[in-house]
Amino acid sequence: MPDRMVIEKQYELPFSRDVVYTVWVSSDTVISPATSMDVLPEIGGHYRLFMETPEFASKNEGYFLVSSPAEE
Repeated sequence: MPDRMVIEKQYELPFSRDVVYTVWVSSDTVISPATSMDVLPEIGGHYRLFMETPEFASKNEGYFLVSSPAEE
């Protein structure tokens, strides 16, 4: 099994958790410098974030170990 990286961040946003989750896992929501995203937000699902500029191309990808719009 490959090593895994765990990233934990906390932010206070003026939006509900459901709104933030929906936008965060949507392939239609891409923020520069990313150019596209493919996401399947379920346990075992994937995310692939693509960045392309005239200078470089990059891909970041991983798998969901947990996926929930809000912690109980």
